Amino acid sequence: MARNAATVAVPAAPHPKSDIGEGYWQIAWKRLRKHRMAMAGLFVIFLLVLMAVLAPWIAPYRFEEIDLLNRFVQPFVPGHVLGTDDLGHDVLTRLIYASGLPPRSLRSRWGRSSGWSPASTAASWTMC
Repeated sequence: MARNAATVAVPAAPHPKSDIGEGYWQIAWKRLRKHRMAMAGLFVIFLLVLMAVLAPWIAPYRFEEIDLLNRFVQPFVPGHVLGTDDLGHDVLTRLIYASGLPPRSLRSRWGRSSGWSPASTAASWTMC
């Protein structure tokens, strides 16, 4: 019998790239990059950290500076974008410096608000 159809060698399909051999953080980063809102949030967090680190150079005024002649200035006035408070402190400068609070002070604030303190931990250890 004669063959009517020519046999053609079909190339094997390439294997899909698997996650075998990749670490947990590599897989997590790959999934994070696919999510647009997560990347936007990561970008905002990066900008906030950058602002906290560069606060002394990007703030329009010194943190301690008081201007008693410009108290209670409304926002969007030239020279004081977010206005001033009752002592004449520039609000934008205060916000920029507040973004860089040291982690120790944040831990102590969290501890006070949650009721945890080193003294309570020590007391629980001595009672055992």
